[in-house]
Amino acid sequence: MTRTIQISLMALTFSISSYAQMEQGTFYGAGHFNMRAQDFNVTQGLEWSLTPQMGYHIRNMWSAGLIGTVGFQHVDSYSQNEAAGTSNASQKRGSWGGFGPLTRLHIGSEKASLFGEMSFQYGWFEQRSETSATQADESYYLQKGTYQQLNVGPGLALYFTPRIGAEFLLTYYWINAQRKSGTVFSDSEVENYNTQNIQDDGMEWKLGLVAFFGTPRSTPKTFEGKE
Repeated sequence: MTRTIQISLMALTFSISSYAQMEQGTFYGAGHFNMRAQDFNVTQGLEWSLTPQMGYHIRNMWSAGLIGTVGFQHVDSYSQNEAAGTSNASQKRGSWGGFGPLTRLHIGSEKASLFGEMSFQYGWFEQRSETSATQADESYYLQKGTYQQLNVGPGLALYFTPRIGAEFLLTYYWINAQRKSGTVFSDSEVENYNTQNIQDDGMEWKLGLVAFFGTPRSTPKTFEGKE
């Protein structure tokens, strides 16, 4: 029993130990990338986002900072009815961006660590949709607005050097958005510009790189020419 307790305490000490790159007083910068490709029947598209972040370790293994997001969407669809001799093409173009605070807590070693991340962002979005019919009269369907997004999830980091590593992050997201939509004609006149409050949630993965910089507070400073 005593041996078991000693082993458990040693494992706990290892898991919560701090390392130079994540000690109080150091900074980190990271960038994550997410991409979704669509190639199903008559639809082809690509959606991707880039999420940079920067944080400061307020405690050993615990950081707080800022996160941002920028993303784009490009989807094309084409269908043909041979019996009726008709066809229809459509396309969607969208973009979005956000900014807000985040916090992280790490557990691990100087070679690898597990971490939990939580962030909140306030942002904007816009999506423009066109079909063969709307292209004929130079009109398009527009959706735009603002959103609030909460993200929380676990991550895994592998460090190539004490200062540089790679990260994999799996997050659950919840979104509350205020969306306006309507048809925009060639003279910029908008028809049926309605406002809706919508909510959505789901899971997404991200891959990225992380870099640490700065001097830990625990590191003594020396001054040349002074004892």
